[in-house]
Amino acid sequence: MNNNKNNIIEKFVNQIIKNGKKSKAEKIIFQSLKECSFWIEQSKNINKIENKSKFELPISVSDLFNGAIKNVQPIIEIRSVKIRGRKYQVPIPVENNRSQALAIKWIVLNSISRNEKYISSRLANELIESYQGLSKSILNREQIHKFTYALYNNYVRCYIKKEKPLREWPQQYRIHMYNIHQKYVSELVTEKRSIRLATVIDYFNELHPSKQMALLNYNLRSNEKDTV
Repeated sequence: MNNNKNNIIEKFVNQIIKNGKKSKAEKIIFQSLKECSFWIEQSKNINKIENKSKFELPISVSDLFNGAIKNVQPIIEIRSVKIRGRKYQVPIPVENNRSQALAIKWIVLNSISRNEKYISSRLANELIESYQGLSKSILNREQIHKFTYALYNNYVRCYIKKEKPLREWPQQYRIHMYNIHQKYVSELVTEKRSIRLATVIDYFNELHPSKQMALLNYNLRSNEKDTV
């Protein structure tokens, strides 16, 4: 195992550890990795028999392990901030170390809530499903990213695909779609650059916290549905 993988395993151990029983936590991790290895070999054999593959299999346990964590890692996180007695959700950019720590925490916590008999099996299946993009841990990340993806998709469908005019898009996105397009017209078009998802994320992170909160908490003030 390389140093990077050992470091990640150590973070998993620290997340699982209870009452100072580090050796027990390590056994859970390594048993989970063995189960992941068995799943990879079993899936390869099934694919050979059926002569087809429903999804791309990892080459090794290390690939599955790292792929699962990468799939769960968030770009931003949402934290609760209390203002005048009310809680609001505020998006905050996440550095890589923090992003990795959040992914590990979600995978472990969601593993514990699973129904398999042994904790090692729960962790193994959560890692496998996270690699496939099917786990509850993935949903945690998707919930956080939903509003930025929705804003980007609305922009593309309005200004690039021209499906319908700006006034017909959901109210909570209109002003931001317009502002993003003004950024394109005034800055990016002269540089022959286009609006990308990263551009929208940067735009959102630069918004005043009050505007961020208004967008994130829009559903608390209106029953209007997102049509994306």
